[in-house]
Amino acid sequence: MAEIGDMSGPQPLPQENMTAWLDELPPELGTHVQILRRMLAETESDPRMRALQVQGSIGRGTGDRYSDLDVGLVVIDEAWPAISEEMPAFVHKLGEIVDDHYYFLPSAETPEVFRAWAHFPDGIQLDLLLLPAINLLGSGPDGRTLLDRDGRLLRTDHPMRLSDPAAIANWAYLCWQNLTEVAKY
Repeated sequence: MAEIGDMSGPQPLPQENMTAWLDELPPELGTHVQILRRMLAETESDPRMRALQVQGSIGRGTGDRYSDLDVGLVVIDEAWPAISEEMPAFVHKLGEIVDDHYYFLPSAETPEVFRAWAHFPDGIQLDLLLLPAINLLGSGPDGRTLLDRDGRLLRTDHPMRLSDPAAIANWAYLCWQNLTEVAKY
């Protein structure tokens, strides 16, 4: 398996037992696991949905009961962006929802990614990114794949995931600058 920063090329993810790691998560993540299993069942039942992957602390295996669910869902290009209209119903099939919000990134006029955010009664938050296969950059080093029908989620460390210190410093400056603007008004 490639290390972070290893640009030796993509490596296929193992296709067998992709969901076995769900059984190994600690009991305190039982509700997280239930939501992920429901999401997997919904994804498997729709042939337009091609890949499902958990990222963030749950994907890294460092999650706790306060962790949110960071999930990526890849769809066929032909279904994009119309399938985004079905995402509220998809999310509501995962369990009771306290609040939810849906929007395109960077905008509805130029949709590259669709973001679904939902809050469950027990405090778990879902942050779901829906994207067409053409916009997939690969799988980061901490992703745990639940479904990959076409072998699209190659383990890579895509160059766009790496940032040099100057870019990070610029982002930090822009964040602080924007925060000061908010404080003025």
